Amino acid sequence: NPFDRFAWALDPHEFTGDPTKIVRLVAALTYRRRDARSDDFFDNTARSYLVLLVKILQSIKKDAWGWRTFYHLATSYDLLERVVKASPLGRAKAGSIVKKTFAGVVATIDSWLSEYESAFACWERSPKLSLERFLRGRGILIVSAPEDQIEVLRQIARLVLRVVKDRLLADTGRDPRSS
Repeated sequence: NPFDRFAWALDPHEFTGDPTKIVRLVAALTYRRRDARSDDFFDNTARSYLVLLVKILQSIKKDAWGWRTFYHLATSYDLLERVVKASPLGRAKAGSIVKKTFAGVVATIDSWLSEYESAFACWERSPKLSLERFLRGRGILIVSAPEDQIEVLRQIARLVLRVVKDRLLADTGRDPRSS
């Protein structure tokens, strides 16, 4: 529960170690039930920009970026455009940016991530939870959320549990993908 004064923050780097983890993180943050108003083009393009942004942050700042940095860069048209254009990873994609379309993509990203803004702010100030250290210890992980934030944080909780499951299975020598 990011709003509890005893809360530990989820470290974004726990979820970005390889491209598959990055895609899972973005899928969790952008999960929405499909409805008649969903636009696959904007949804898929927005997700691809979020994946690219995480890869760029990982290549530039390694473990020095946090949830707030991610949020502010992803939801600002000017900042996201500058980061994508300035990075060797993003230059190819930056060449095809059409102003009006990119504005729609950033608006889509903003509509998804705005639900997490306060949680990201709380996580930025809280001590970081190391899942690796937790799994080596004998602790209990309680994943909770305020009643009005349950739907928003449910996908993050699922992602945390999946990462824990994958690491436990990897420790036993079993392939996490087969479970």
